[in-house]
Amino acid sequence: PIIVMVVAFSITFLLLTLVVPTFTKMFTEAGMQLPGLTQAIVDLSDFLKVFWWLVMMIIAGIIIGAKKYIETDKGRRAKDKLLLKMPLIGAFIRKVAVGRFTRTMATLLESGVPILTAFDIVAETVNNTVYEEAILVAKASIKEGNTIAEPLEASGEFPTMVTQMIQIGEESGAITSMLDKVADFNEREVEEAVQALVSAMEPLAIVVMAIVVGTIVVAMFLPMFKIADIAG
Repeated sequence: PIIVMVVAFSITFLLLTLVVPTFTKMFTEAGMQLPGLTQAIVDLSDFLKVFWWLVMMIIAGIIIGAKKYIETDKGRRAKDKLLLKMPLIGAFIRKVAVGRFTRTMATLLESGVPILTAFDIVAETVNNTVYEEAILVAKASIKEGNTIAEPLEASGEFPTMVTQMIQIGEESGAITSMLDKVADFNEREVEEAVQALVSAMEPLAIVVMAIVVGTIVVAMFLPMFKIADIAG
């Protein structure tokens, strides 16, 4: 999908800076009054021909600025919250975070690590501030005598199925094996989510590219259709 998007951007840029000017010259020499869509594309092409460097600088500035902002605590949290709300991507990130939580927690508890210490370690491994905060809140709740499942369910970040299985594990005294089972199930879901994400993004990128390129092509041929109508 990334390759398709890069190709789409390159094709669009080449059309606007190389192909459109050729049509523009022809339209100007013919003294034609351009349709609104064609005029908009021509204006964009003229702007990019002169100020392409400014566009590149703005894009680079946005990327660098966003990167710097994301490196801050506030920016990282904003980024994580935004990603979790995105279609497909959000569901994938949730599955990964829950999978890391259950697998790492199971491994630590099996190794004899105290549960509160395990929560501190797991909070650092989920790589998502929203889940990190939920885990630390759960740790504080457990420290007060509550079960593991209760605060995780209250956070709203863990699926009901996961918290129910953890609760069953706690009640049966088999929390580590139950966490492993949840992790196994979640890892299979992550693999399926990856395939679904890739399968969905590539066609979407192609559709977007087709719409953009198609719009430019139609805009360039609209004046010719107008000439044909007049001649007819």
